[in-house]
Amino acid sequence: MSRDEALLVLTRIMTHHGFAQVNELQVTCFCDEIKPYVTLPMAIAAVNEYYANPPENGRWMMAGDVNRIVSRHHRAGLPTEAEVTKLLETNRIDDPDAAWQFRRTLFKALRNGRTPQQAIAKALELSEKPMIAARPHTENKALPSKRSPRQPDSARPASLAAAVHSPEELFTNNRK
Repeated sequence: MSRDEALLVLTRIMTHHGFAQVNELQVTCFCDEIKPYVTLPMAIAAVNEYYANPPENGRWMMAGDVNRIVSRHHRAGLPTEAEVTKLLETNRIDDPDAAWQFRRTLFKALRNGRTPQQAIAKALELSEKPMIAARPHTENKALPSKRSPRQPDSARPASLAAAVHSPEELFTNNRK
């Protein structure tokens, strides 16, 4: 949302509170706090909804209220898990990678403001090209080991104490 659009939304909010003046700091704060996906029509609809049933305490609407109302409307417009499953079955998408790509693309397109029909078309198009695809089987080549060959069991110390001190040192150090 641009600064000019934020100014329009803030002015609309202020009309409900005796036409209070809007200053630059308020516009800057509003722009910083509003979610990046909120558009002017979404924000105006949120203001209208908020003040259609104003809070009893007379609290002014803030950027967080706009974000909350827009998010609630957005979630209400998303398909349920049952609807997505039905779309997958209807379009005969049974490959897990293709189904994952379909879901991901569908929700991203809806989040970006596409209509449900456009989102489904885009999701179907991209589900045919899953991002996670099995690589063709190639012969694995072993890399040379950078570690030295393992010592035989007899050459390794039996315990940490034996690795740090010889038996003579263990007994002589304890007597001090």
